Amino acid sequence: MGMPVKLSTSCCYSKEPMGSIPFFLLLEEAIEGKIKTAGPAKMTGVELIVLSVLALDREVNNGGYKQFFSNSSRRFAPMIVNHLFIIGCTAIADITQEALDSLDLPKLSVSAIEAALKTESEKRDRMLNRCDLAFYEKPSPFGQLFSYVKTHQDGIQI
Repeated sequence: MGMPVKLSTSCCYSKEPMGSIPFFLLLEEAIEGKIKTAGPAKMTGVELIVLSVLALDREVNNGGYKQFFSNSSRRFAPMIVNHLFIIGCTAIADITQEALDSLDLPKLSVSAIEAALKTESEKRDRMLNRCDLAFYEKPSPFGQLFSYVKTHQDGIQI
């Protein structure tokens, strides 16, 4: 453990964003394994960005922002907008901020998100649905995430 990952564009990424899915599945599994073995304190910032962006993409594509906020992936909610800006996904960052704003939280935290979703709100659900549709119209963040990981590959210590 602790060895940096060396990435080659030809080995794990095609010009199509979908070509990076197997790479990201393996990377996510390796990072999760590291967390189980060494603990979350050993996770790097780059690894955290990878996990948060993959969780957002997976959850929103499978059930929308409400699913992202309802499942354990909500642990990434306080940092996801910043992570999206870091990797260059500004449009998705803006949409995600709108989704967070729809929760009408006094302070953004995992427990506040959990509490907010226990209350029914048609207004919030309509706003989340609009965010879902806007998210689906945007390109996958995989291209930007791969570029970020390639540039910061010393931050992947698995």
